[in-house]
Amino acid sequence: EPPLQSYAEQPAPRIADGVAITRAAIADISRTAAATGATTAIVLMPARFQVDDADYGRLNAVVTSAGGSLVRDAATERFDAALAPLGIPMLDVLPALRAALPGPDLFYQETVHLTPRGHAVVAAALDRFIEDHRLLPR
Repeated sequence: EPPLQSYAEQPAPRIADGVAITRAAIADISRTAAATGATTAIVLMPARFQVDDADYGRLNAVVTSAGGSLVRDAATERFDAALAPLGIPMLDVLPALRAALPGPDLFYQETVHLTPRGHAVVAAALDRFIEDHRLLPR
């Protein structure tokens, strides 16, 4: 099976199963939270290669050589489509990270973790999201 199936143009069936399980789990979390008076929100976090062009180029070459077709934002789009109908406030931080380019790295090159700059960009997006959706009491 070609690598990075959640970003594949034609993913393995297990990807749709995983997205459906995620949707059901988040719906359950939201119902449970609402019963206690809590609010649920969703944050979609991109993969490093969705922001880093060189990383994407390397991974795309690997997937292509394995006979697959990589779609850079496929997983984000799949989760957005599956979760949006739940009506839960949702933030995709990919646009904020892409808007922060060019500049120092947002992700460490040795791991998939955010750098301090990446954390600052995501924190600012979260702050706006929380404020815009009034997710915290005043």
